[in-house]
Order: sequence, then C-alpha cells, then structure tokens
Amino acid sequence: MAYHAMKQGDMTKYQTVIQRARELQTKGEKLGGELSPDEQKRFADYLNKKADELAQFASQNR
Repeated sequence: MAYHAMKQGDMTKYQTVIQRARELQTKGEKLGGELSPDEQKRFADYLNKKADELAQFASQNR
C-alpha cells in the first residue's frame, strides 16, 4: 500500500512505514533482555534487512 502511494507521489504512507519501523526497533530494544542471543540476532537481522529494503526503495523512487 505504501509502495503504491509513494509511486503516486503520496509520501505520507511512506513516512508511516518509517515510523512503524522505528517503533519496531524500540520494541526490539525493550525485548533485548527477554530474547535469547540467537533470537536477538535473528530479530536484528530482520530489522536490518527491512531497513535496507526501505532505503533501496526510497533511493529508487526519488
């Protein structure tokens, strides 16, 4: 949905996606003490992958 909105020039949905990513990062930091080291690494890898995808998407659609 954010992708299609951005393609049409509506950056508000993209900004919502960025805000949601930040919220997930904050939640991940709070969960840090509750997850095993392996789970922490997998969660961090997932967040990094999604951040990279968003960055690539943003640079391609400027």
